[in-house]
Amino acid sequence: MKEKEIGIIPTTSKIYKAIREGYTGGSTDMFIPQLLDSRNKIYAYDVNALYPSVMINNAYPIGSATYVEIGEHVQQLRKESELFGFFYAEIVAPDSLMYPILQIHYNNRTVSPVGKFNGWLFSEELKNALDFGYKIKIIKGFSFDPKEGYIFKNWVEDLYKMRLEYPKTDPMNLIAKLLLNSLYGRFGMGELSGYSEVITNKEFKKFTSEDLVDVLNVIELGDNILINYKDFPSLEDELGQSDFLTNVNIAIAVAVTS
Repeated sequence: MKEKEIGIIPTTSKIYKAIREGYTGGSTDMFIPQLLDSRNKIYAYDVNALYPSVMINNAYPIGSATYVEIGEHVQQLRKESELFGFFYAEIVAPDSLMYPILQIHYNNRTVSPVGKFNGWLFSEELKNALDFGYKIKIIKGFSFDPKEGYIFKNWVEDLYKMRLEYPKTDPMNLIAKLLLNSLYGRFGMGELSGYSEVITNKEFKKFTSEDLVDVLNVIELGDNILINYKDFPSLEDELGQSDFLTNVNIAIAVAVTS
């Protein structure tokens, strides 16, 4: 991949927080097979290299984002629309859909609703939903330029070639598979959940008295203490200017899963 080809979206930025709302992962479903008699067969299918095949054939949001606010005049999405990015939309899904395809977070769960709902979603996923009878109005969002977004071609071709060169019993086959399937998730990494250390009671008092960190959990271990904590965000963190864990682009991860 080319150096400095992909823009960085800091985890403390507003755009990161907005786009992450649409990060729901892949869609899963459950089917209960029923055999009518002994002559019936069930055929199971597996898509070969699903995530890499999506990564190699599509454009991704890699540059700077432009904030778009439609305001009172919400825009009815059309298939031929040039909008490319992540948008907060008003969506109406047909009640007759047996398998709704647009996902949102609701009450700490991932659901695919019918009826009317709002949410942050990737433009290409929204356009695809139009073929299933969805009605979509764009309210606001972040627009990207898709022209230079075909970034994974060499990565996928080289590693998939490696997979074909080694049998499944060879560790190199597994390594290539993991690298192929894990790259998109690396772009979607969030903030560290915290640090854990075993310290003395004296050190613990210093932690708490000087407000050096945000203490999340404390477990006493005899004369010592197991402490779980997070650093307080600096001014650079708040402004999205810190170098700490900013080497991510949530837009790419969300687009891949979409």
